[in-house]
Amino acid sequence: MKSVNSYSDDFKRKVASHYLGSDLSMAATAKLYGLKTPSSVQQWVKRFCPDQALPNDGTTKEPASTVLPDSPEGMLARIRELESDLASEKLKNLAANKMIDIAERDLKINIRKSLVPNSPRNERDHAQNKCWDAVRTVWQNETGLL
Repeated sequence: MKSVNSYSDDFKRKVASHYLGSDLSMAATAKLYGLKTPSSVQQWVKRFCPDQALPNDGTTKEPASTVLPDSPEGMLARIRELESDLASEKLKNLAANKMIDIAERDLKINIRKSLVPNSPRNERDHAQNKCWDAVRTVWQNETGLL
């Protein structure tokens, strides 16, 4: 038989507010507080903090609406938070671009689209396509498979 844990409303509020105030996922918050499932955190956030929007997967959270801080200190804190988020996004963008560069180099495929119609990249792609068209034609005529 399963054991059912009963938690006080104060404990539930504490867990919900800790989740919303930290960068931890629901799973990490549940583990931190010794909960068996992250869904408890999700239920408690919905119950005790209904003004907070929860994502479908429970990995990140965003407030339902952005409220401007009232004090200069709050504004400075918000600016620091936004600058930190921007730096993180710039790093993610740099990493994604580097992965694309490596994939294009190692796999010899074009991942990025060229927005310039007659660029050398498009001419190279066109030449490669013409080559493959010729190979397909020869293969089809000799084998009848294509």
